[in-house]
Amino acid sequence: MSHDMAVTGHHVPHGLRDVLSDFFRVPPERVFVRCREEQDQWSAEEWDALGSSVVSCPYERLRGDLAWSLPIYHLDEDRAPSVTDLALRIAREFDTLALFPVAGDPPYLWHLATPRGDLCHAALDEQPCGEPESDAPARRIGQVDRPVRELPGAAVLPFLDPGCGAGVPASDT
Repeated sequence: MSHDMAVTGHHVPHGLRDVLSDFFRVPPERVFVRCREEQDQWSAEEWDALGSSVVSCPYERLRGDLAWSLPIYHLDEDRAPSVTDLALRIAREFDTLALFPVAGDPPYLWHLATPRGDLCHAALDEQPCGEPESDAPARRIGQVDRPVRELPGAAVLPFLDPGCGAGVPASDT
């Protein structure tokens, strides 16, 4: 089972192992959290830890409003909690915004969890990052379907899709 997430807080990787251990109810030594960009520097012990982990998160740095991509893998599908519960927990524990994709919708549409336990929808915009060594775009949270204190510059507009409460941003129709 995997959960894809992104967070705005640059501090999130510090302490993520303990939060995932508690959330998934596994011992900390069975949780692997490392930066994927540094995998060529991982020691043999780190590779062994990855192989014996029940929960792993090889996180990656992002640009723009999103600080980190958190692909979280859990081997026990029968006991895997929902991505919504996990996002709410990470948002609260780290006082950050946690985003996860809306299933079956366009790739720019995400669910957003706040540190206060609120959920809404967010649309991501991609912009050139302005860094010559990188082809990766900077992602900006440009629109939300309700006000979010941490995003004062985001447009607040409804998303059109009465069936699931999310869909095409109203401004795009």
